[in-house]
Amino acid sequence: MMTFAYVLDKGLALKLGRASAFQDYDILMPSYTISGDVTVDPWRRISMLWFRHAQIQGKVYEKLYSARARALLPEQRLQFAIGLADEVKVMIQDSERVQHQLGTDVDVHDSNFIAWEMAGLRFAYLSDMVTYHGTLTLIYRAIPAAENAPVPFIPECIAAGRMAFHYHSECMRITKPYLALQACYIHW
Repeated sequence: MMTFAYVLDKGLALKLGRASAFQDYDILMPSYTISGDVTVDPWRRISMLWFRHAQIQGKVYEKLYSARARALLPEQRLQFAIGLADEVKVMIQDSERVQHQLGTDVDVHDSNFIAWEMAGLRFAYLSDMVTYHGTLTLIYRAIPAAENAPVPFIPECIAAGRMAFHYHSECMRITKPYLALQACYIHW
C-alpha cells in the first residue's frame, strides 16, 4: 500500500508543480530479488518499474522545477535534465524488454483467462509508455531551445510528447469497447 501511495504522490506532485509529500530520504522500501525470467512474476517487475519511475519523477521536480532548481545556472539544470532523460530512457528500454520477453501481443477481445492476463500486461505497458514519455517531455521542457528556434521547445521535447500521444491513442483504441475500463484509464 505504501508503494502505491508513493507512486501516486510523486506523479501527482510533479504534474501539479509541487513538492512531493513523501521525501525520498524518509522512505525505506524493501529491495526485491527478481528472477531473470520475467514470466515468473511480471506484475512485480512492472511494479518495480513504477516505483523507479516515481523516484525519477521526484528528482525531476527537485532538480528542474523546484524553487532551488530554478535558481541554478542554466548549465547546471541542463546537466540534470540530460541525466534524468537518460534515466527515463533506460526505464523505457527496461519496460520494452519486459514487454518483448512476455510476448504480450494478444487479442484483447479473447475471453481466455491467460489472454486477459496478457492483455492486462500489454495495457499496463502501453499506459506506462504514456507516463514515461510524458515525464521525458517534462524533462526536455526544462531545456531551453536555441535563441533563434521557431518554437520554444527543443526537438526532443516535441518528439517525446508525440510518443506519449501515440501511446495514449493506442490505449484509447484498445479500451474503446470497454467504457468502464476507458474511464479508469482516463482517470488514472
